[in-house]
Amino acid sequence: MDSLFALLFAAVPLAFVHTIVCVDHYVPFIALGKSNGWAVRKTLGITALCGMGRIVSSLLLGIIGIGLSVGASNLMGIQDFRGEFAVWFLIAFGLVYMAYGIRKAVRNSPHTHNEGLCGPAGCGNPLAAPGRRAPQSLTRKTTLGLLVLFAFIPCEPMIPIIMFPALTESGVFGVAAVTLTYTFFTIATMTAMTYIGLKGLQRFRFHRLERYAHALAGFAVFACGVAVKILHSHPHSGCSEFC
Repeated sequence: MDSLFALLFAAVPLAFVHTIVCVDHYVPFIALGKSNGWAVRKTLGITALCGMGRIVSSLLLGIIGIGLSVGASNLMGIQDFRGEFAVWFLIAFGLVYMAYGIRKAVRNSPHTHNEGLCGPAGCGNPLAAPGRRAPQSLTRKTTLGLLVLFAFIPCEPMIPIIMFPALTESGVFGVAAVTLTYTFFTIATMTAMTYIGLKGLQRFRFHRLERYAHALAGFAVFACGVAVKILHSHPHSGCSEFC
């Protein structure tokens, strides 16, 4: 039982540090939530949903591996493949979204954000004024893209550091307890970091950059993917051990 408590205690800082270090866990939500004009509650809901999808996919892989008596090293090989795919997906997602944003900015010439000039639907930019929202079709596509992305992003610490030690020390009950603890604090940290980022951006006014809101969001996601790729390429970097 002492070993289970030790694993439970270790799961909390592990979840926190893992999420903080890996910027791909919250930067995309901050950037896309801001550019699409999503409400804070909606952005946090999408963040939590994607975080859950990410952990559930790794959890299922771990359960299958345990059930089939597959070694942790073999499962980590699968996780590495998923991670590589996810990084390139993140980079591609950012590039496509940035291209969409540039195209949208070019089509929308600069003008004052006046209801009489823009019409009741707004100025074509979700950041034009308070209450402006991106079209539902764009929101659905963006959310679906994030869900697919996070379903492929592996949760590296779960299988070798959380699940297998818990199974060895405390059986199925230990796996469930430690996994739930890790899941709760991972999602809590993701939503907290997203909330802090959104609130921080609210302190700044980007009137001259409003036309490029989507392009800048796409660039942020792209840069995030490139940063993760670079850090993963260096085995001795701190992020390579956590992301």
